[in-house]
Amino acid sequence: MSFFIILLLVFIIVGYISDNQSGQSQGSNNENERSNRSSNNNHSNDDFQSYLDGIDYDCDGTFDRGFYNPETRLRIKGPMKSYDILTERYFYSFYDGTLEFKDENTKVSIRLVISKDKRIVPAIFHINGDLYKPVDYNGDFIESIQSISINDIHVSRTVCFIMVQLENYPIRQITYDTISGILIDVIAFNMLTRNKVIIEFEEDYITVAKDYKYNFEDTYKRFRDIVINKISNYLLNNNYLAKSHIYEVEEWLSILELPNDTTDIAIIRKQYRTLARKYHPDLHHNTEDQMKKINMAYDNLQQYFAS
Repeated sequence: MSFFIILLLVFIIVGYISDNQSGQSQGSNNENERSNRSSNNNHSNDDFQSYLDGIDYDCDGTFDRGFYNPETRLRIKGPMKSYDILTERYFYSFYDGTLEFKDENTKVSIRLVISKDKRIVPAIFHINGDLYKPVDYNGDFIESIQSISINDIHVSRTVCFIMVQLENYPIRQITYDTISGILIDVIAFNMLTRNKVIIEFEEDYITVAKDYKYNFEDTYKRFRDIVINKISNYLLNNNYLAKSHIYEVEEWLSILELPNDTTDIAIIRKQYRTLARKYHPDLHHNTEDQMKKINMAYDNLQQYFAS
């Protein structure tokens, strides 16, 4: 089967899969002002501020005990919840645990962990009992999975590696497409949390920043398209294990007038806003080119550090 055709089918069919695999029913979609949860006083000042700044959505479906879809003949179990908050498909959130996919031919398990920088990271994975290790930012395999190295895992590169390895097994197309689509959702979820669109998440709810209440779906689609393009480029160019060009990251940070060891997306975002005010063409003359460079650098850093 052509790998290129498989890749195309992943992105064509994933919407169908997501619409038909919502997980076990767990009530209707509930939207709550964040302050509704503030009756619990065991929170820091930062937590209380998040109550004021966000909208809660309770999950509609859970995969904790496993969910079998008779149409795809695929069982999914693990740390994943579904939310009926999009118009065309379900939205998925993820948390710490082992995500399992099983059909008559294939069993795939992926250990998801939450890194120190709050990304959902595939730490190790098994395909039909065979163990595989994740890929770091420099395109190398991480030999020892300790807490200190989890932050080094590059999610997009690791997802590409998983997708390529799956082709070496007798896997059905629908199973391959489902696993690939959900892994893409993991990366999109990371982008939403790292960019403070989702400002908090637990196993049974997510909190969306109030600024994104009415354009959450458009923002999600934009981030997911970025992920799809990134994965496609990695796979089509076969460079998901290529050495990183660290100098590019340093150049982007330099454009934003930041130290070359900056990794905190919150610091990068704050600096971007500062420079946007400083160089915005509507406020200053002859700053259009500088603003274009700043926007380019910020977009690239968002993608790089959210992966």
